[in-house]
Order: sequence, then C-alpha cells, then structure tokens
Amino acid sequence: MNEEINLKHSVKLVNKSDLVIEGVKSIDSFDSSEFLIETVMGYMHITGKGLMLGKMDNDKEELTIKGEVNKIEYVSSGKEKSGGLLKKIFK
Repeated sequence: MNEEINLKHSVKLVNKSDLVIEGVKSIDSFDSSEFLIETVMGYMHITGKGLMLGKMDNDKEELTIKGEVNKIEYVSSGKEKSGGLLKKIFK
C-alpha cells in the first residue's frame, strides 16, 4: 500500500499565539524567534517573537508552540534554513 495514504498533517493557529502541528517527525532547531521542523509533508519554518516549545508528543506526532507567530512556510529542505539559523546563532 502507498505509505502517503496514512500520513496525517494539520496546522492549527489560534489567536496568532497557540500553534498546534500534527504530523511532526522531528524538531531540527529552534530558538525564541524561529523553529525548523520536519513534518510528514516536508520541512516547515516558523518565525515569530517569544516562541517557546509548549509540548512535543512523539506518539501522536504533535507539536505545540506558544508565542507570537508571524510566519509559517514550507521549505524544500531543512539544510537551507538550518544553515542560516546556525550562522545566526554562532555569529
């Protein structure tokens, strides 16, 4: 059977401050201004202010992020965004 049939992915943002993402494989990197996560649909880059990891449930593949979310985007690979984040951290 096709594995993609069983993939579940959703993004729910409430009041621009409570973000719940289903279908999360891993968190590649994060700080108070951005998160880079791998989802079942590809890499997702989230930017904002005062971002905090609320909860990561590996069994449900669900991630909760708290803080002011300004942008959510899918990117072609984690390496592209992660390199930029790492450069910012080690400046």
